[in-house]
Amino acid sequence: MHRRERFRHRSADIARCWAKYGLLLLSTSMERLMSEVDESEPKRSEVSNPNIQELGMCYLNAFHML
Repeated sequence: MHRRERFRHRSADIARCWAKYGLLLLSTSMERLMSEVDESEPKRSEVSNPNIQELGMCYLNAFHML
């Protein structure tokens, strides 16, 4: 393997690590915020904004693909 090719592979590895780290931060933040909302508001069966629900599903799908 040439040095340039090996460098590209390592750069891609590092980029994947940062992406996973960012998703972990988002996940942790979402869980914390959702627990705060659950404690402060009565439970609701539906999300009032369908765009938020769709965004949440997209996020969860992307997170499980890693």
